[in-house]
Amino acid sequence: MALGDILGRVGSILSANVNELLDRAEDPVKMSAEFLRKANSELAEVRHEVAMVIASYEDTRRAYAENEADITDWQNKAHMALTAGREDLARKALAEKQREEQENNDLRVVLDEQKKQVDSLKAAAEQLRGKIADMERQRDVLVAQHRTAIARQHVQQVASGIGNSQALAGFDRLKKRTQHEMSVATAMESLDSGSLEDEFKQLQSGGGDAKVDAELAAMKAQMGLAAPRATPELPEGFVQQ
Repeated sequence: MALGDILGRVGSILSANVNELLDRAEDPVKMSAEFLRKANSELAEVRHEVAMVIASYEDTRRAYAENEADITDWQNKAHMALTAGREDLARKALAEKQREEQENNDLRVVLDEQKKQVDSLKAAAEQLRGKIADMERQRDVLVAQHRTAIARQHVQQVASGIGNSQALAGFDRLKKRTQHEMSVATAMESLDSGSLEDEFKQLQSGGGDAKVDAELAAMKAQMGLAAPRATPELPEGFVQQ
């Protein structure tokens, strides 16, 4: 994968609006967990690509170091050939040395470019790790807020349903029924109390009807059946008017 493609992928991850994705989710908790899983999967892929670029850089650096050793070796061989009077052999050794030097000049350009790639990818991977850590912190807050919202909704539903509670409605009916029965008992006691008063009234009236008693007394008087009334004794010296 080219460096531009890798950085482009990392950039797309970093520029993703996490809150917008979570707002569209039916279950923010599950959606946030899924998003973090994908982000960590992308991070693993980016880290793999970084490792591949680093490995390539190390291969180039190793080739460069080997060429440096060869350059030194050809330099020593040329010196040895001249010491032995073999100018022709020394010339060949110097030619090989120059070839190695030219190759290393090209490798230096490659090394510099690869070093930039490695540094860029390491920084991108580190930025992505920081973003994921931030997402995890946001997810903790999101989960807490989501649970609080669900709890508040549940409380509201329970509170609004209290007025329609069958248990409370049944209790109210029982209360009204009991109050009615108490009213009936009070009324019955009142009726019983009225009968007792009537008995006392009859007792005070002699136990009979006053008109009947008066008529009966008059009839006895006409028939001479009335008992003579006792004349009370008058005090001595009293003159009746």
